[in-house]
Amino acid sequence: ALALILLLDQFPRNIFRGLARAFGTDAQARDVAAQAIDRGFDAVKMKLGRPDPREDFERVKAVRKAIGDSTTLMVDVNTVWDLKTAIVWGRRLEQFDIAWLEEPMHPFDVRAHAELAKALDVPIAVGMRAGSHFNVPYQLEPYMPLENIKAVNVGGFGARLQASLDAAGLRV
Repeated sequence: ALALILLLDQFPRNIFRGLARAFGTDAQARDVAAQAIDRGFDAVKMKLGRPDPREDFERVKAVRKAIGDSTTLMVDVNTVWDLKTAIVWGRRLEQFDIAWLEEPMHPFDVRAHAELAKALDVPIAVGMRAGSHFNVPYQLEPYMPLENIKAVNVGGFGARLQASLDAAGLRV
């Protein structure tokens, strides 16, 4: 697994995160995302996980069109899909060149995330709900390309850094 913290020079730092799954209409989401890029944001992270994945698809399509192909787009499914849904809709979302698909399924279903990672070309980001830096390696199978660990969940910045280094296979 590659720690997101090690990719800071490769990913945008000025990320607009204002597109919650309950946020208005697709047209409103499109307009807000475009305005964010106009205001200087260089990436958009949007929340998915509506009961009908077709609605998520249409929203991603609208936002991608609004922000253009050169702007980084990340999506967070908020753990609501099962494996079959994640494979079907993850493949469909790949056409929008998303940077990663974050926690599409239950965060501790390691096997399903590993299967999904093998089935898709888009990176899968997991680990945000890790409760300790000790369980991060268990949660991140070798084919899980990105870890996304929240410092507050694993005992602070030091533990978060250790978890990231562990995920990257680095020992300090």
